[in-house]
Amino acid sequence: MDKEAAYFFRYAFPCSGELAKLRRITQEEYEHLESEFKRGIAPSRKLLEDSFTKAFERIDRLAESMGKSRWDLDVLVKYWREDHNRIIDAGEGIYGKGLLDFNDRCKVHVAKVEKIEDPFLRVSYSGDKSRNVFYTLIPEVKIGDKVTIHHFEAVEIIN
Repeated sequence: MDKEAAYFFRYAFPCSGELAKLRRITQEEYEHLESEFKRGIAPSRKLLEDSFTKAFERIDRLAESMGKSRWDLDVLVKYWREDHNRIIDAGEGIYGKGLLDFNDRCKVHVAKVEKIEDPFLRVSYSGDKSRNVFYTLIPEVKIGDKVTIHHFEAVEIIN
């Protein structure tokens, strides 16, 4: 298994619905990504690069500054856990439209699991916010765990 592609895809897939709405990928491409996501399979690196072009433009800049390749796991972790939110806060691209709720969902947050009600986790984050997210990617999660969330998905446990 390509662990770097799998890591990228876990975070990127929740964005793919927005890409389809914006017509940056076709509905057929979205459905293919969704099928792979539901099966727990990472698509090829080429398909990911072609589907998430803006993310990889940003990842390439980060990778260059770190002296590493775009598929280096350290680069991908730094992108999703740090740079992605900075890009949103800076209002780059679609994030400059001033849609605060959209931008908040797009950010990667560290959240605490408060409640488990299948198929959702109730998580709290940023001091005073909470929401429900799916936890299909981390079925072993427990109440009290810290997780990263992106859109409506809990992506990884980071205790």
